[in-house]
Formats: sequence, C-alpha cells, structure tokens
Amino acid sequence: MKKFLFVLISCFLVFSLFADEVHESFELYREAILAGDGEMAVQYLNQASIDYYDDLLKAALYLKESEFEKRTILDKMMILRLRMNFTAKELKNMNGRELIVYSIQKGWIGKSSVVNIELSEETKIKGDWATIEVLHNGQGSDLNFIFQKENDIWKLDINEIFKITNMTLAYFVQQSDYTEKEFIEMVLESADNKKVQKSHYKPMLKK
Repeated sequence: MKKFLFVLISCFLVFSLFADEVHESFELYREAILAGDGEMAVQYLNQASIDYYDDLLKAALYLKESEFEKRTILDKMMILRLRMNFTAKELKNMNGRELIVYSIQKGWIGKSSVVNIELSEETKIKGDWATIEVLHNGQGSDLNFIFQKENDIWKLDINEIFKITNMTLAYFVQQSDYTEKEFIEMVLESADNKKVQKSHYKPMLKK
C-alpha cells in the first residue's frame, strides 16, 4: 500500500512539474510577443506551426485562383498579404520560421493575441501533448491552447488557435454587410494601407 501511495504521489509531482513547465513556456512566448522579439517567440512554437507558415509561402507563390477559393478565411488573408507585400524572389528565399519572425516584428502576429490571455491552472497532459483552457473573465471558455513537447520544451501549436480565429472571422462576415471577399479586402487595405489588386488573386509563379 505504501509503495502504491509513493508511486501515486510521484506521478502527481511529475505531472505538476510538467504543468508548471507548460505555463512557463506560454509566459515566455507571451513576453516575446509583447516585446516584438520574433526570434525568441518562434522557439516556443511547435514544428506544425512552422509547417503552416511554410505552406503559406508555397501557396502565395503557386496557388491557383480556383484552389484559393477553397482555403480558409485566414489563409486567404495571409496569402493575399504576402502577395501584396513581397516579391516572388523574396518569398522563395524565405522559410516558415523566418516568416513567423517577420510577422511578429511587423505586428502581423500582434500583442493583442496574448496580452489579455488568462489560462486555467488545470493542465491536461497526455504523452507529449498538453491542453490548457483559456479563461474569459475568470470563467471557462470553448477555447483551448494546445502544447507539444519537442526537444524537451513545451511549444504552442497555433494551428488550434487558428481554427477558432477562422470561426470568429466567419461570424464577423456573417454579421456584416460585406461578402467574404469584401471583408478580407477591407481588413487588409486598412491594415497595410495598400490596395488589393486583381493580380493578387493569381499565383506569383507557375509550377
């Protein structure tokens, strides 16, 4: 019985330590975003997050108009933004990690994404994955932050956050008087002070 209790207590202490590490990783990521330190922030994003930005770069270069329409609202905004702000040569010489760093430094991944985020003290850990609920005014919400342990560091998977972002953007479009295309162009033109051209809906290069 004593041996069982010892093992149980040991497991509890290990999970408590992991939970602290997950929260610490998020706080370091938050601090980096607030400081505009892209090089530091990207260290706390998992490979799946970096892969997403690699895919965006390829999409900006090669995605056809017919395929563009099948992408999510957030994807469309990011692809157009890349085509509006970079040349094909610049994008070809960039990778997902570098794009994340640039996006943080330019405020594309802004302080508002983390500044008022409050996480639950409860951390659900299963293997190399951890889930923490995001609180709203101290209460539970439908949003969870997902972390993956890579190279002994708990790293945020922003793909899960983007799922919520897409649902939110779709809701905004539905509640507005704009079509999805009009909404996207309005947001981009307001943020970047540039006009979205018809050419931006076409691939920059042919495969």
